[in-house]
Amino acid sequence: MTYGYYSHGKSHGYTHHSHSGKGGYGGHNHYGYGSHNGHHSNHYGWGGHSHNSGHSGKGTWVIYCGVKVFIPYCPPAKPYPKPDPKPDPRPDPKPDPIPDPKPDPKPDPKPDPKPDPKPDPKPDPKPDDKDEDCHDCKDSDKNPDNHFGGKDHNPGNIIKGQPDEDNTIHGTDKKDTIRGTEKDDVIHAKDGPDVIYGGDGDDIIYGDNRGDTLYGQNGNDKLYGGNGNDYLNGGAGDDIMVGNAGNDVYYVQQAGDKVIEKAGEGIDTVRSEIDYTLTDNVENLILMGLNNLNGTGNSLDNIITGNAGDNHLKGLDGDDTLYGKGGNDILDGGEGDDYLDGGTGCDTYVFDLCYGHDTICDYDQDTGNTDVLQFGEGIKASDLTFSRVGTDLQIHANDEDSITVTNWFKDNAYRIEEFVFTESNTTWDSAAIDKAIGSYGVDSTAYAATAQDQIQQQTQTQGIL
Repeated sequence: MTYGYYSHGKSHGYTHHSHSGKGGYGGHNHYGYGSHNGHHSNHYGWGGHSHNSGHSGKGTWVIYCGVKVFIPYCPPAKPYPKPDPKPDPRPDPKPDPIPDPKPDPKPDPKPDPKPDPKPDPKPDPKPDDKDEDCHDCKDSDKNPDNHFGGKDHNPGNIIKGQPDEDNTIHGTDKKDTIRGTEKDDVIHAKDGPDVIYGGDGDDIIYGDNRGDTLYGQNGNDKLYGGNGNDYLNGGAGDDIMVGNAGNDVYYVQQAGDKVIEKAGEGIDTVRSEIDYTLTDNVENLILMGLNNLNGTGNSLDNIITGNAGDNHLKGLDGDDTLYGKGGNDILDGGEGDDYLDGGTGCDTYVFDLCYGHDTICDYDQDTGNTDVLQFGEGIKASDLTFSRVGTDLQIHANDEDSITVTNWFKDNAYRIEEFVFTESNTTWDSAAIDKAIGSYGVDSTAYAATAQDQIQQQTQTQGIL
């Protein structure tokens, strides 16, 4: 390729000849540099030279494109594009500072909350009509106007008789509280565990089948329970109380009170403030108050419980259970296999021929008390034999009758201090008893019975008496 350069411009008064040659591929390339004011001549050829004359001036490139071919004005070669200048690196903009978190604004102080209004107290739920057991009965703390100062907290429907008239009053099928008048009233309970007060007058009160509480109050009243578990309290006067079916409780205050029960109509109990003997078909007796009272059973298997006074308790026939509780009590089980527990105090246990096999539990830690085992006229001292079974002492009077004193060999608190023989008017103290029993000793811990521990020893009564 041959190329040259010329310039045009203002003349400077001199001529410039330029001989130049430059090797190419297999030939010469001649080019010259010249300038004139508007006129120029270019000599060119393969291996030739270029003669240029003129005047210097501002030059212009002429490009020869191809061999021996003159192209006056080829498209100007585009220079290698310069990359866009990189902008001055700017520092990373600083993030906007995070403002310190503002504390949560304190809420305006709330006024002290007013307490929620208390709801009106709801009445105690009424007992289920299907419940056979009256919840307000049996001398509980909630029994109305009883001798324990209780109050009925669920009176149910209140039904009152008309004053100055003889009334026949009927309850409803729900729980009712029915009050008679000062006259002679006839009051009928219906379904529901009702509480009925006869008031003054000689009243007749009929319970029903859901366990009723019947108070005769003043007058000579007649109280009839229904088929539920009823509570009958005649109050003042000579009253007749009939429980009918169910496990009924009678409260007796007067000697003229009568309790009537039929056989097979439940397990019934008399609570008595006076000396009392159980009538037929009544199983249990509880002595109330603090007075010294006597309580006597019947031919059934009775449970007789004393009070804090000095009680004389007799079981009579049947397998009875007698509890003396407080006081200096006399416990006489009678015939049958009885259980006797004197409780605290100086207690006496009575035993005789044909009494069966009785058990005595005499636990009293008061060393100043003296408990007595009194043998009836049918038993002599020479009739007795003793044996140890575990921690218990067994006393045999003959082949038919025996007494077991529980835990005799475990702790002195279970021991009986004196044996009294009515037939000979003789008393054995503790030393004589120990001599008669023999040298079994007293265990400080529980003792397991074995066959060889059941040793019988005939007492040497001649040496003791």
